[in-house]
Amino acid sequence: MSNSTPVMTVIKLIVISLVVGYIISVLDITPEDVLNNFGETVHSLYKFGARAVEWAADYVVLGAIIVIPIWGIATLLNYLSNKKKS
Repeated sequence: MSNSTPVMTVIKLIVISLVVGYIISVLDITPEDVLNNFGETVHSLYKFGARAVEWAADYVVLGAIIVIPIWGIATLLNYLSNKKKS
């Protein structure tokens, strides 16, 4: 557990609230919407999160097509080099 001071905790909460507030505003959700229709708000946030995961997953897979084979070849060459020295 971190030994945060109360001031640092307040600052962290403000920053997190700012980020969450911005994300919610991107979804075009107002504080009144949150209070009046909590279920729909949760559903909207879930949809936003799912779209973000889909977006990131596409890039991860695309990058992995290049990165994983290069990593495998480098690991194999390193293994063979170390084995040769032994």
